[in-house]
Amino acid sequence: MYSYTVTIAFQGTNSEALIEKWIAWMTDKHLADVRQAGADRAMLVRIEESGTPTFEARYLFASAESLDRYIADHAPALRAEGLQ
Repeated sequence: MYSYTVTIAFQGTNSEALIEKWIAWMTDKHLADVRQAGADRAMLVRIEESGTPTFEARYLFASAESLDRYIADHAPALRAEGLQ
């Protein structure tokens, strides 16, 4: 298995509504999109870190090739969607 981890920190915002909206998008849509794009598993983990709401999106891929294919073919569009 190959692991791909993205750390997301909400610095400069105390907006629980924004964070909850983002969590809902991650769990309802984005994690499934990454699985459809080749990940075998996808999970969201909240990290308790010095008062800054921080999360890790953790993805597992069966092979280096499937991870490379995800990064080359799918990650740019999914990252752009996440920034919106």
